[in-house]
Amino acid sequence: MTGAGGRAEVLSLIGPHVSPDRIAVEEAAQNTYENASQIARITSEGKWLLVTSASHMPRAMATFRKAGFVVLPWPIFDLTQPGVPIEGVICHELMGLIAYWVLGLGTERL
Repeated sequence: MTGAGGRAEVLSLIGPHVSPDRIAVEEAAQNTYENASQIARITSEGKWLLVTSASHMPRAMATFRKAGFVVLPWPIFDLTQPGVPIEGVICHELMGLIAYWVLGLGTERL
């Protein structure tokens, strides 16, 4: 599942060890909540690996659990991107967690 990048980009990042028919790509969502909702319309059966940045993982896990998914985290470390201060990433994700909690878009288990 993805909310960022097209199918070719996702397949190149995942690598050759995962069969392409086991990867669901969703490109219409503009945020994590929409991503989970769109994917839920396609499928929800089985366990899923949730691949996202380490900083975004808590909010993504909560949101996908709320949408009914059984997800296993597969975080990628991304806090060293050039030009992106770590404080900005932390602030963005903290504000996102709070907003999703207040709006009821994630589970209580963050």
